[in-house]
Amino acid sequence: MKALFSIAMKDLRLLARDKMGMIFILLFPLFLALFFGAVFGGGGSQKGTLKIAVIDNDNSKASQGYLNKLQSIEMLKLVPMPLGQAKEQVRQSKLVAYLHIPKGFGNSGPFGGNNAKTQLRVGIDPARRASKGYLTGLLTQGYYQSMMTQFSDPKQMKTWVSRGRQDLAKDKTMAPAQKLLMHTFLGAVDVFMSGVDNKVYKSGTPFKMDILKVVAVTPQRKRPLSPFEVTFPSGLLWGLLSCALGFAISLVRERKIGTFLRLQMAPISRAQILLGKGLACFLAALGVMALILTVGVLFTKVRIGQPVFLVMAMLCNSVCFVGLMMIAATLGKTEEAVNGAGWAGMMVMAMLGGGMIPLISMPTWLAKLSNFSPVKWGILAIEGAIWRDFSFAEMLVPCGILVAVGVVAFGTGWVLFQRAEA
Repeated sequence: MKALFSIAMKDLRLLARDKMGMIFILLFPLFLALFFGAVFGGGGSQKGTLKIAVIDNDNSKASQGYLNKLQSIEMLKLVPMPLGQAKEQVRQSKLVAYLHIPKGFGNSGPFGGNNAKTQLRVGIDPARRASKGYLTGLLTQGYYQSMMTQFSDPKQMKTWVSRGRQDLAKDKTMAPAQKLLMHTFLGAVDVFMSGVDNKVYKSGTPFKMDILKVVAVTPQRKRPLSPFEVTFPSGLLWGLLSCALGFAISLVRERKIGTFLRLQMAPISRAQILLGKGLACFLAALGVMALILTVGVLFTKVRIGQPVFLVMAMLCNSVCFVGLMMIAATLGKTEEAVNGAGWAGMMVMAMLGGGMIPLISMPTWLAKLSNFSPVKWGILAIEGAIWRDFSFAEMLVPCGILVAVGVVAFGTGWVLFQRAEA
């Protein structure tokens, strides 16, 4: 056992001295996780935020109420600035759009005062088609929310009714019968607003009934809370792929330069040598995953839903890729051959298994093919512990497959290695 650990420690020290190898095993997977997490989500908690300029030329109670409602919408970020500067910022794509509230906006209402001069103006780049529909929906939502707030003010309602009756009297296009009907309606509203008790009006209606009761329902967490919770499991698997291939190449290198032969001449068996190599790969795989996850937790707020299951997933992944390391070491007699053939196989496993396209984004046909890749089961096990909220029974499926692949691959590689040395 002492010899086995000595071989493992020797290989780990050699790995730590290999700067280029450490870049591919640790920094490259970490870069992939951070880069794609930022691309997919725009930075986690700021996902979906639209930054727009605001120009309030009305500066009325109504316009301030409207802007207050917009500021309460999480997906919007308002930046006050002059109209000319706002247009230039949008033209240069530094802002999504600008919102111009013209003078007279506060005098418009549901019963009158509306015209082209009081309309809200939104300036947006025509190329932003997706943002256009999203933004107009949010701006309309804020407008109607502020309108409902003003509806609870009897004084504001009387102002709207009075302005509506004035506009109605000036209208030359409406049929006399419709004009009389509208005039009667506005008159009735005016009489109502003059006589109603303000306290009763603001509280709703004396005949109101509580027909709804809001009940809190805690949802199952079956979706990631941030894009980094999707990309970091993939990053871990890229680290494992690089780690397995790195140790496979080192094993071939030792055979090539005679180090493996000298080890065999020492008072240790070939089995101890191979198990020592496997132990070194196993420990390195755990270390790489721990370091990448630490960065994810500290800097991108990746949440570990079930720590015990995460440890279980990491151990099973390490077993699997130790086995794949043994298989990769038998793919050629030179470092170049193993490197080329190994990366070709690893890339196929990564593409099929979710290392490039997240599992939750895969089309149906690719999701079926991914079942043949150990990368898929490795990612699924880690996601099950991070955000999928797997039960123990659900964790057994990917973890069992990973261990089975690792044991079969290690045994197969062992046999092939023995034949090559015979």
